[in-house]
Amino acid sequence: MKKIFLTLFVLLLSYINVFSQWELQYTGYINTLHGVTFYGNSNIGIAVGEQGRILKTDDGGFFWWSVNLTIGTFYNPVQFLSQNTLITGGYLGYMAKSTDGGDSWIQLNSPTTMQINGIYFINEFTGFVTGYSGLLMKTTNAGNNWAISWLPYTMNDIYMFNETTGIVCGAGGNILKTTNGGINWTPRYTNPPLSYDLNGMAFLNSTTGIIVGNSGTILKTTNAGNTWKLADTNHITYNTLFRVSYPVVNRITCVGGAGTIITSTDGGNTWTQQNSGTYAILYGVYFTDANHGCAVGENGTILTTTNGGSVFVNKIGTTVPEKFELYQNFPNPFNSSTKIKYAIASSLKNESSFVRLAIFDILGKEVEILVNEKQSPGFYEVIWNALKYPTGIYFCKIVTGNFSDTKKLLYLK
Repeated sequence: MKKIFLTLFVLLLSYINVFSQWELQYTGYINTLHGVTFYGNSNIGIAVGEQGRILKTDDGGFFWWSVNLTIGTFYNPVQFLSQNTLITGGYLGYMAKSTDGGDSWIQLNSPTTMQINGIYFINEFTGFVTGYSGLLMKTTNAGNNWAISWLPYTMNDIYMFNETTGIVCGAGGNILKTTNGGINWTPRYTNPPLSYDLNGMAFLNSTTGIIVGNSGTILKTTNAGNTWKLADTNHITYNTLFRVSYPVVNRITCVGGAGTIITSTDGGNTWTQQNSGTYAILYGVYFTDANHGCAVGENGTILTTTNGGSVFVNKIGTTVPEKFELYQNFPNPFNSSTKIKYAIASSLKNESSFVRLAIFDILGKEVEILVNEKQSPGFYEVIWNALKYPTGIYFCKIVTGNFSDTKKLLYLK
């Protein structure tokens, strides 16, 4: 009965927030969450965090329940080794394992009291762990025993291509690579050289990957981590970025401080900041495909999206407009959110136009892209939620074909 009530409540919240980029999910738990993962592209996911909190979902992240666990103080990374097997680790070297899909957990023996920041298993048996003070551990028997060694720096994440080759990243902008199963690690350098802490990484395949870090740093490699260069040359944010998800070609999503969510839909060539609807620090993110994603963070925050974090656009009616037009937003002035309506015309009823609708601040800096896609002729409406932006004057600009127009928006709290 309780699950049915909470599910109905979540559906109501989803209906209310139908136009938002990310939907805040209600769990009733306030423990900060540090990591989230899903099994492949399924709806089954696990989130882990402080006070030993472990949550599970089986519907893609809309409803979560707590798995009873009293071991550990907080957990950080978590990974599915198979459909039923998961491992997590965190503060003071605590590690836990589940063999029933996350429904129950047992504590693993750990040879360290250093905080665990990154976990990567190549298969159910062979895995690596990295963490504070250069901690590096390796297991070949599913975590029952660990061989421990040390790197020169605190490392925050690890990715292994196979049993011999992998990358770690961490404090002071350090990136190291191994080609002999973790016995030796050699430095890899960034262009330009950076000293910001690097916090998380994700690889699309054996050659292409992303690393994120402090001061909004986003790095990209296309040669298996041998060299790295700045991916976001416009530096869209200076907030710390903690984790990144790279599920399919072109789609990359990074999360971090003050509710920051940054995405690229062209493989990292251009970046836009999405409206998360929260100022909570986001520590973890996971996408099962290009559209379905989940981010977790401070005070038990869980956000989900079913369209990659894009703004939902509502087509109004079936009438074909006689001309292209951008209407004045309503209300204006507005408090927190406003509706923006526009018309896409065509000489042929089945002809589509590529539409770009974006918001700019008073200095002319693009702060958010609301629409960036092909659309058929018709009247459209989109809601812009400005909660995370300062009050003031903004501009909404539409560009489609040979038509462009701009309207002034006044945001008052």
